[in-house]
Amino acid sequence: YTQLFIQIGKEMWENDYEGMENWENFEKVVYQFVKTLFDKWEANKANHDLQIIFFTRLFFEINKYPEYKEEVIQFDCDGRPYLDIYDIVCDGGNITDVKPIIGVMKRRFNKLSLIIDDLEKDYKVEVSPSSRG
Repeated sequence: YTQLFIQIGKEMWENDYEGMENWENFEKVVYQFVKTLFDKWEANKANHDLQIIFFTRLFFEINKYPEYKEEVIQFDCDGRPYLDIYDIVCDGGNITDVKPIIGVMKRRFNKLSLIIDDLEKDYKVEVSPSSRG
């Protein structure tokens, strides 16, 4: 059983030096990685039960975070509140074709974008960079 955790850090939401938009930046990094992984498995005649999980960390201003999320808000060593979001993109199964997984990944990435956009309507939210977790 193989679990693949993919951090959706701040870098995934930013335009890169080529001016690519969010999905294109995400696709450039994640799609190429996942495709390469599947190609290697196929070349080695290997197969695995695979679970793919997206995760991201959202930082809020001190004392300004959603009350309805209070039970899951945590605090970093500087006292800054944050919320970790996990999304299971695919859960198990012997997957041999990467194409359907990429479609699911794109939909889940867009869903995560909507969740963040919704929170940003009422709160100052900062997506954690990959270097901070």
